Amino acid sequence: MKVKFLGHACLYISDIDNSFVLDPYLEKSSWSGQLYVTETANNWQEYIKKSDVIVFSHAHDDHYNEGMIKPNWDLFEGKTILIPKFKARFFPQRLKDIGFANIIEIDEGETVAFGSITVSVAINDADMDSSWFFENSSGKSILAQTDNLDLESLNKFSGKVDVLWYMYGQTGIFPTFLDVSFEEKVRLLDAKRNSWYGKLRSFISQIKPKYAYGYASDMYYGHAFEANLVEASLDYPPDLLKAAPGFTIDLDSSDVDGEYLSKNKKLSRLYDALARDKSDIAAFQRTLVQEEIKLNEDEISQLFSIFIDNLSKSCCSLEGVVNCQIELIELSGNVKHSTKLALGKPHANETLNMSLTIPLVYLSLLSQSRIEMGAIALWNGAISFLREDPDVMSGLERGFWRSFRRMPYY
Repeated sequence: MKVKFLGHACLYISDIDNSFVLDPYLEKSSWSGQLYVTETANNWQEYIKKSDVIVFSHAHDDHYNEGMIKPNWDLFEGKTILIPKFKARFFPQRLKDIGFANIIEIDEGETVAFGSITVSVAINDADMDSSWFFENSSGKSILAQTDNLDLESLNKFSGKVDVLWYMYGQTGIFPTFLDVSFEEKVRLLDAKRNSWYGKLRSFISQIKPKYAYGYASDMYYGHAFEANLVEASLDYPPDLLKAAPGFTIDLDSSDVDGEYLSKNKKLSRLYDALARDKSDIAAFQRTLVQEEIKLNEDEISQLFSIFIDNLSKSCCSLEGVVNCQIELIELSGNVKHSTKLALGKPHANETLNMSLTIPLVYLSLLSQSRIEMGAIALWNGAISFLREDPDVMSGLERGFWRSFRRMPYY
């Protein structure tokens, strides 16, 4: 059994009689112009074309991306599609709507066989994501964590894994949309990453794989350029190896072929990617301007009203009160609406004061379902916010962001 890393969270897994592609998002923007893949393996299209099964771990736009699939339909047409059986039922319908016919859902605890390879899944319904375990008839195995942050739920694979692919860092732009200096953003992102690295080290120690490589979250931000420079300033820890696209492991021969990413290549890779996607980014920026021009005052007021209503409903169970100053701004920076909200449970002891800036045009796109998966798209680079103490994220604030990202789909 072989595994090749194609870019971001995409793996090509093959054995004697079957092959799989996991999470094939490798071009175009995700989250409507927010995120792009920095680099991909050469000839990635060939691997999708020759695969037998496409596995989508979840419906986040940087894993299942209809903007990429539709223009490359010749690569995907007729494929067997394998997905988790989430409690929420929207994902299978979306797959059918785009044109996939042979869709297999697999539940936690089930296995499905494709020739010499059996496949099982660990489902995190709370965050609508999953991890995937592939094992061939010789007992060789691969575990791909994808976006599943519930690392403890994967301990059941301890001692059974030959190759572990773990999410190297969380893709979300937080905390670089915090309204502080560049140096503060670097410091805060470094603290966030180091916290995650500590969890990864413990996770890898528990799983005990023969090989462990970081993948996923190899992205850059089309909308918030400063966030790219913040990310590029951070070091890769030497004990957590991040694979470069094209990295390949042959489990039968134990051959490992490929490169690891290093900090001194970050900026060159970033600028190469920006040059590659320059026309896409420019086209999306023109779309933003055109969309904003279309809006009249009544539509703007309605958008803001719906957003405030949905946010209030989403945060009603918070164990505290979030006093939030919210501003809706145009691309020019002009404030269109401003309001103060007390979110959560009235008269609670714990309080949090913060301000939140929402770009009008992204709210407009969200309302048209042009941005998928609800307000998590705003979380991935469109908003900015300010808290009283940049260093302290309280449990109440964590609850607020969890509620914010799970606001109802528009």
